[in-house]
Amino acid sequence: MFGYRYGGAAGRVMRDGAEAPRRIQRLYVVEFDSLAQRHVCDIGMTRFGGDAESSIVAMMRLADLLSEAIVLTDNMIFDGILFHRIGPRRMLQLVGRPVGTNLVFPFEIRSRAGTIEEALLRALREPGATGRDRLHAFEYDALDLPEPERIEIGQRIGGLRVRELDRRVARHGISEGIARLLIERCGAPEEQVRRMQESWAAWIKADLDGQLTIRPAGERDDTGDDRAFALDPVARMRDDLQTADGRLALQWVEANRHERRTTIRARLRDWLPGVDGDQAMDRQVIEFWHNACYLRSLAYAQEAELIEFVLGDPEAVQRRRLKRRRRAPAQGGETRQVRLPVTLLGELGTMPRSVFETVLYNNRDAIADWRRSGDPGAMRRVAYGLLEASDQPDPTLLSRETLTRLMLVVLAAFVADAFQQTPWVVKAPVLLAAVLASSWSDIKTFFRLRGRLGAVIDIRDGERRELPDPS
Repeated sequence: MFGYRYGGAAGRVMRDGAEAPRRIQRLYVVEFDSLAQRHVCDIGMTRFGGDAESSIVAMMRLADLLSEAIVLTDNMIFDGILFHRIGPRRMLQLVGRPVGTNLVFPFEIRSRAGTIEEALLRALREPGATGRDRLHAFEYDALDLPEPERIEIGQRIGGLRVRELDRRVARHGISEGIARLLIERCGAPEEQVRRMQESWAAWIKADLDGQLTIRPAGERDDTGDDRAFALDPVARMRDDLQTADGRLALQWVEANRHERRTTIRARLRDWLPGVDGDQAMDRQVIEFWHNACYLRSLAYAQEAELIEFVLGDPEAVQRRRLKRRRRAPAQGGETRQVRLPVTLLGELGTMPRSVFETVLYNNRDAIADWRRSGDPGAMRRVAYGLLEASDQPDPTLLSRETLTRLMLVVLAAFVADAFQQTPWVVKAPVLLAAVLASSWSDIKTFFRLRGRLGAVIDIRDGERRELPDPS
């Protein structure tokens, strides 16, 4: 007799009672969050590229390869500094998927409004708010200003009445009304606000032209927060902090995890006001941790899996948490590792779109296998396809390698024949060295395909229910 089990959202029944691997259909990417885009912009060069823009393109292409759809929220579009700099037209040229004679974006946008322009307004005020209500304290990460100034502007917004915004929107329209509010009442520099407004206009036009897929957003809730934060427990974080104030701040953030992110970030600056040194390091560690947990909760709400990339030095204290996530499987779900050669990660950001499309097509079976099972062997097959597409063989070097291999084969045959009286314990190392030398290129490729940790994917656990035993 076999017990049957239903795998919830995974949607597959296993005869032995084990749950089938969840297929990766939709990915929610930590680095596409507006705050994370700002971080990528600030650090510049990453393992994914020599500059912030090529890094974000590489990550989007990799997410496109790993899943069937990339899930974004509307604020990633209207408040993402790198999405603004690249713009919708160039973004489409770099990462668009061909459909017939057209290109389409590989993502769907989750929004609590029907359009990107309406989402701008929704970020600041509730639809049913009255004139005397307060606006949301929204921190505009797309404003090209230092972090403390962005946080302060967000706090000033939260101190204003809804009627101040409504009056300007009624007179000037949504984007102009918000821009004037930021300049006139929040002290935001006009040049930076107008630059952000120009980017809004480009993405709003793309939306009006029907190029963006917008679907209703799921609401983050306290239950989702609790599940998301449970995957990165506070107890694991304490050893990463250098100061007593940092450990107290960590406890406060965990206890207040349901608060708005702008509120959390502002309070962290109160707890840890240092500009550099141990306090600043602790604040950064806590922010990385909180942001990942916060976005994991958002991913749950959008019914997507969460992927987080290793951007900095894997040995740095800020990245230790991600390395721990690699080793600790998600409670009730699974954790998948994405391992790729470091040199290949940078190639993704600059690879011509036509080459990337060819890689997707030629490796479609391996890609489907990875999405279905997370098999590391499938990822190595994909990596090999990318290596083939990115490597440009040198004919001169190829001829030299071929000649060297032939000479080594002849040497091995000579040693085996001419030194017949020599013990194998002596001949074997010589022959083995000759074989290894003749296959050195293949050996290097073998180890390159094992790669380094490039990202960690948390696969959600689905609701499960036991079905009656059919016997």
